[in-house]
Parts: sequence; C-alpha cells; structure tokens
Amino acid sequence: MKQRIYWLDAGRAIAIVLVVFTHIHERVGVNNYLLASLFYNIDRLGVPIFFMLSGGLILPKLVAIDYWFFYKKRIPQFFLVLIFYSILTTSLNKYLSTGYIYSSIQFAFSNANAIYPANTGSAHQLWFMYTIIQLYLIAPFLARFVNKLPIKDILVFIGLCVVFGQLKETLATKFDISFLNRLGQDFLGAFLPYFLFGYVLLNRQISMKKMTALLLTILPIIIAMLGEWHHGSFITAYHWYSSSIFIVLSSFGLIFLIKIYFENQKENRVFAMISKYSFGIYLSHYAFIYIFSWLMKGYWQILNLGFKLIILFTLTFIASLIFSGLLSKNKYTKYLVQ
Repeated sequence: MKQRIYWLDAGRAIAIVLVVFTHIHERVGVNNYLLASLFYNIDRLGVPIFFMLSGGLILPKLVAIDYWFFYKKRIPQFFLVLIFYSILTTSLNKYLSTGYIYSSIQFAFSNANAIYPANTGSAHQLWFMYTIIQLYLIAPFLARFVNKLPIKDILVFIGLCVVFGQLKETLATKFDISFLNRLGQDFLGAFLPYFLFGYVLLNRQISMKKMTALLLTILPIIIAMLGEWHHGSFITAYHWYSSSIFIVLSSFGLIFLIKIYFENQKENRVFAMISKYSFGIYLSHYAFIYIFSWLMKGYWQILNLGFKLIILFTLTFIASLIFSGLLSKNKYTKYLVQ
C-alpha cells in the first residue's frame, strides 16, 4: 500500500483557505489599493497550488492508462458539478435579491447553466472548472511526453511557457513588447507551467533551501506592491494567474515552503479533513457567501473591514465544510463534492 504523503493535505488545506479568502474580500470590498494588492498577492497563490498538486498526482498515473477510460471517469463529473453549482449558486443569489423562487431558477437555467451559454452566473469561482477540464483532456498525452524527458528539459519547457505567457503579460503593463507579441498569443496555455511544475516537484528529485523558497515567495510580492505604489493604482495584470510573473514565482516558492515545512510532520487531522473536502468547499463556498452576506446586511454598515472579513470568512468556510462533509456521506451526492 502506498504511503500517504501528509504534506499534500497541508497544501490543499492552505490553498482552499486562500481561495475562499480571496472571494470573501472581493465580496466585502477593499478600498485601499495597496491593501487589496497585499491580499491578492497572497491569496491568489491558492489556485496555482491546486494546479500543481493536480499535475503532480495525476500525470504519473496516466502514462499507461487508456485516455478514454480516464475521460469517462473524470470529465463527466466535472461537467456535472460545473452545471449543478452554476445553476444552484445563481438561483440562490437571484432569489436572495428578488424574493422570487421560480423566476430565479428559470433565469439560472436559461442564462447561467455553464454550457449554453457558457456562463456560470453568480458562481464566479467556476472559471477554474473550464481550465481543469482542458488540462485533464491533454493530461494523458502530456504524461507520456514528460515521462521520459530529463528534468532539465521539463524545467526549460516550463520556463519557455512562463516567458511567453506570464512574463510577456506582466511586461506589457510597462513596456512595448510588440516583438514578443509577434511570436504568438497564449503560447501553450498559461496554466500548463503550474501543472508541469507540480509534476516535477512531486515526481523528480528537485529541492530548494528554506531561505531560497522564502525569498522566492516574498520578493515577488514586494516588487509587485512597489510597482503599484509607483504607478499609484491597482494593476490587474499583476494579480491574475495567466498574466502575472509575480504569482508564478511566489506560488513556486510557497509550494516549496509547504513541502519543506510539512513533509516530515505527522498527520494533522484538521488539515486532512479540510484537504478531503477541499473540492466541495471550492464548489459550494460562493453560495454560502451570498447567504451570509444577505443575513449580515443589517449589520454591514456598523462593522469595520476586519470584522466583516473575519465573520464572513468563518461562517462561509465552516458552512461549506459541513455541507461537503454531509454530501460526501451519500453514495450519490458524494460526486457533487469529491
């Protein structure tokens, strides 16, 4: 029996906390652009960790597996949760704002079913599902490509993807990079570097000193914030996964830090539980954000930013965790959260 890797639980747990928090502070609203920059620079590292862990765990298993078998096992479920949570979250949010159940459900089915039109409505977090479906579609072929490649070649390929992806987009905020644009748009998919780096980290012998990983995590955050301070405003391209070299570098550093710190630790039950239900928390948490925002609206004006963030995050995270745990107990509904 293969030994469980406990640091992966810590990675998933930390990642889902960051993902939920980014949507909480977006919902609450942060007026100070430097504070918003700080939040985004940190919490936007959660999604890359999920991409990296997915690539690291999935690709080695697919080297000798028929891709149609893999597709039939995972892709239909991904479409199911994409449709279900788009309709559920949109219906709920529409009902809370209008008070009309039937018209809210009808609107969600017609305008936010995630397929036609390809609109997830109020479930803003579900953009991730389209990307993960794309990565899973190419994963069986990618697994065969990287299986025999030396680690150096994989890292060079990752570097090229980042240069023609995130670095190009980041530079475009300050410089004329028409030369790079002539070499192509969307080189090979902006999320592929995360996917492949996770594979290298989990399956090849690479290491990094703790201080190096810490600096790799922190320095891009500082540089990004200094750039925005000099610019005098928030720069959106600095804070999106496909356009920010800062997110790439910091996320690589952070996952190394998680591995370094937790790889020799014993199992942590809290991390293990959150990790187990992290997919369900991701899928359902936006619905609970709307519910608790609605319940708190009478107190919204008297609470300061810190209390709003703490209260809304705590209620949302606990509720989505309980929701995922309950649905996972049933053999049918577990496919909606696991």
